[in-house]
Amino acid sequence: MRVLLLGGTAEARDLAHRLAALDVEVVSSLAGRVARPRLPVGEVRVGGFAWAGALRRVALPRNGSVTRLVRPSPTPGEQGRPRDG
Repeated sequence: MRVLLLGGTAEARDLAHRLAALDVEVVSSLAGRVARPRLPVGEVRVGGFAWAGALRRVALPRNGSVTRLVRPSPTPGEQGRPRDG
């Protein structure tokens, strides 16, 4: 299994570490807004996805299907607010 994490947080680094311990292939995407980010385990992509083709190459397995999409629950301050993306 291959998991793409839209990371950059302590929680995402922890999740990457836990998944790697279960022999899950982890790819973390960081926006690139921090000069020296704390890197998670696994493959790391910095700079986001400027176009859909880049996301497709990183995120989709060779058969071209997404098997799971996980979105974090909103924090209490985000309740009722629309989310970007």
